[in-house]
Amino acid sequence: MKNKLLFTLSAIAFVLVVASCSREKDDSAGVSDDALISMVHSSDLVTVEANNSSARQQQNPTFRLRMNHIAATACNGSFHTLPAVFPANSILVKEYLDPSGAVTASDVMYKAPVDSRSEGGWLWASYDANGNNTYSSARRANSCNSCHAEGTDKVLK
Repeated sequence: MKNKLLFTLSAIAFVLVVASCSREKDDSAGVSDDALISMVHSSDLVTVEANNSSARQQQNPTFRLRMNHIAATACNGSFHTLPAVFPANSILVKEYLDPSGAVTASDVMYKAPVDSRSEGGWLWASYDANGNNTYSSARRANSCNSCHAEGTDKVLK
């Protein structure tokens, strides 16, 4: 009886430990905010033409759009026509510029459909001029989805 109880308690403890380790692994899986900005800095990003015909915007831009070659290939290097679906590992970056053209902040989207923290297949994060995270991808794009949601003109899939 005592051995049976000890065995049962041991089995329960083992199951709890395995479940706990699996859950921790799932929660920590994926691309961290630091890794995401490192990918942006190490990628060969191309500047793309925005769909904005305002002469003032073109003469004194407040932002520029950049993407890696995976995303650029999918939309032919322009945001005039977006692809139906961006491929996995696409990186899109919106860089905010001061009047001299220096980057003051950036918003990053990374297509990572298998990442447990992605929302609609994308990780979203923001960074200051020094690359410090100001909006974590762990927030699951709560303030990004209103503009990029299904049915808007800024849908990104």
